Amino acid sequence: MTKTKARLISAGIAILVLATALFVLLPSVLSTTAGGAAWSGLPADGIETGAGTEDNPYQIKTAEELAFMASKVNEGDTSYASAYYRLTTDIVLNESLDGTPKEWTAIGNDTTPFTGKFDGEGHTISGIVINSTSNYQGLFGYSKGTIMNVGVINSDITGANYVGGVCGYNYYGKIINCYSTGDVSGTGDYVGGVCGFNDYATIDNCYSTVKVSGTGYVGGVCGHNNYSKIKNCYNTGTVSGTGNYVGGICGNNDESRIENCYNTGDVTGSRGVGGICGNNNKTIENCYSAGTVNGTSGLGGICGFNNATITNCYYDTDFYTGNAIGSSTGTVTNVTGISTAALCSSLPTGFEESVWTTGSYTADGKKATATLPQLKVFENTSAPTTTLSLYNFGTDEAPDWDTYTEISTAEELQNIKNNLSGNYVLTTDITLTAPATESDSNWTPIGHRAGFTGKFDGNGHTISGIVIKSTDGYQGLFGISTGTIMNVGVIDSSISGGYIVGGVCGKNKGTITSCYNTGTISYLGGGSDSESSFGGVCGENQGTIENCYSTGAVIGSNVEGSHRIGGVCGYNNSGTIKNCYSTGEVGGTGNVGGVCGWNYYGTITNCYSTGTVSRLASCLFSNFGGVCGENHDTITNCYYDTDFYTGNAIGSSTGTVTNVTGISTAALCSSLPTGFEESVWTTGSYTADGKKATATLPQLKVFENTSAPTTTLS
Repeated sequence: MTKTKARLISAGIAILVLATALFVLLPSVLSTTAGGAAWSGLPADGIETGAGTEDNPYQIKTAEELAFMASKVNEGDTSYASAYYRLTTDIVLNESLDGTPKEWTAIGNDTTPFTGKFDGEGHTISGIVINSTSNYQGLFGYSKGTIMNVGVINSDITGANYVGGVCGYNYYGKIINCYSTGDVSGTGDYVGGVCGFNDYATIDNCYSTVKVSGTGYVGGVCGHNNYSKIKNCYNTGTVSGTGNYVGGICGNNDESRIENCYNTGDVTGSRGVGGICGNNNKTIENCYSAGTVNGTSGLGGICGFNNATITNCYYDTDFYTGNAIGSSTGTVTNVTGISTAALCSSLPTGFEESVWTTGSYTADGKKATATLPQLKVFENTSAPTTTLSLYNFGTDEAPDWDTYTEISTAEELQNIKNNLSGNYVLTTDITLTAPATESDSNWTPIGHRAGFTGKFDGNGHTISGIVIKSTDGYQGLFGISTGTIMNVGVIDSSISGGYIVGGVCGKNKGTITSCYNTGTISYLGGGSDSESSFGGVCGENQGTIENCYSTGAVIGSNVEGSHRIGGVCGYNNSGTIKNCYSTGEVGGTGNVGGVCGWNYYGTITNCYSTGTVSRLASCLFSNFGGVCGENHDTITNCYYDTDFYTGNAIGSSTGTVTNVTGISTAALCSSLPTGFEESVWTTGSYTADGKKATATLPQLKVFENTSAPTTTLS
């Protein structure tokens, strides 16, 4: 045999041996995915590196190894339950939460708890999906050990009771330097962004941006804090509970301590709802909240119910205007509300510079940027700095600063439907694209049925080209609103509906101020007589309409019935209309008025109408008036132009009427009518030349220096 041939045979044998070895090893190589790759859904056969001791902890580098750890702990294997672990990379359980993601089984439960030490080493575990009807849910379900230095991100965790982003139940354990993002919800009690129930345990240096929801004992960081401590923690996510004891940091603080914490999330519950804590039975110190608080009773910017001690705690009065404490039988020291500007400009009393970083506040007109006081423990980490972009929805004299979203396109305007409780500011005029055919609509009212509850400032801009052709109700730019709508003009629009229809809003239960409509409002059919309300600004008003006007025609049904048709508002149902006017044609059957069709236990003050008021059909039960068709309460200082309508000011009245009369165009324009204040109204003008005259009607000063048209008649 030649040397060359021998070498070839040897090489072939070596290759065969190597291939055989690879074939044998291949299953174990493929049993785990590389760090950062999405989870296969199965556990590994073991953890390749480490011995689980303090000096040589198990080193978890794959999702499969993390799942192996969970399976061994949950099986009751105490050697794994009490071991030491360290993450060596970010772990991805699911790249997306959509579709059919792989579900995670929490590490530990009340029968086989985790008792060891888990160090995330600053890494994250993302894409945790739990959709369970059982208790003790989270990355960890039940822990008596230490969980530290890990972020649970982009996760969706649902359970019954004891549900948290990092841990469901922390019993005699520690959660340190951890954070959570995503959604955490429980169908029962004890739900928190970081931990559901903290029992004789510690939560230090943790934060949550989670959307948290549950029944009772719900908190942004922890649901229930029992003989335990929460220190140097914060929450920025929304917190909601259908039951009692809901707080921005903790739902219920029982014989425990909350120290150096803050909340910027909105908090909603039933009884005992607070910006920091729902119910306090021990100590809360050096905390602040800059979020809204909503509920039925026991509401506080800091705490809903206090039965012990709260010291050096503050809430932001630009977000919540109620009391600091809903009800207190304990001791309260330096607990008060302060503005965002004051909170950010210097550290509040009791806040130590060794713990807190002073915020900053810069205002420019109606906008401001506020960086809230931060906890120094999160400096030089990936924890987000809490910086707020604020807008003054009020005035210089009565400011109302709040967070907001800018709207600059028709698509963004329509997408307000996705967050009806948000605050919005229009940055430009918006023109809608014309519908495809004459029978189509191009607009779905904001809050059509669900109702808008936030704040909308048109900022002096207009929305044009709205076309609605529907037999349904609650039609307009907004459908139903219990919020605030201001400073917007609806122009070049045509809005037709079945009932409760207005240019700016179909049904208002909140505030409409400094708005106008120049488009037409009309009845298309559908609805019932009892609901048929059409107005230039608003169909039905149960709130406040102030400093508004309409120049568009309002045409209601020509079929006999108890319809309510008005130039400004069709049906003023226990609401307030003040400093408004209408110049458009108003026609219909039922109760028809130049300003309001039917004033039912409401008030109308300082208004006028210069449009015609027309009966569209012969009706047995109809009331027509230059100001109001039918009045059941109070109308004061209101006028109609007798050059356009020669009937009575009010068709029928059982209420109180003061200074309500008809006057000529010349009289209306030459000087302000009785009751009209010069601080609100600009005097009109009237010039006659033979058989011709030019009249500029009284204008609302709020529209000076805006694009709102001046109403001038030839």
